[in-house]
Amino acid sequence: MTAMKYRFSRLVLLVAFLWSGAVAAEPPAVSDAWLRPPAVAGRPGALYFTLTNPGPATAIVAVKTPIAGRAELHAHDMANGIMRMRKVERVELPAGGQVMFQPHGYHVMLFNLDEAKLGTATVVSFTLILEGGANVAGQAAVKR
Repeated sequence: MTAMKYRFSRLVLLVAFLWSGAVAAEPPAVSDAWLRPPAVAGRPGALYFTLTNPGPATAIVAVKTPIAGRAELHAHDMANGIMRMRKVERVELPAGGQVMFQPHGYHVMLFNLDEAKLGTATVVSFTLILEGGANVAGQAAVKR
């Protein structure tokens, strides 16, 4: 009887393990991404997108792209009737929610753009780094 209990407990553990993988949340996904290059060479560009999160709460803590020397998370705030842009260290991404990066809201500022790489590109790649180190890849249409 002990051997039967042992086999049954192993079967229960196997089923639990397989089931846990089947219900794992999908990773966050980027949509509607676009990049606004600077009107004047040498100035920063801006990256906008929507990030949808079907899983648990997390945060965007950094952005990388091969076309920029530096990418920073930014937000616009209204203070004393004046709209101001400021750098932020993180953007919260709620569980089962989404965050929109758009003009006059959250956005990514792209500094030291590589004009040769940007050139006549119609699409550029970028990577969002989430809290805990997970990466989310995206492609942004270049809108001149």
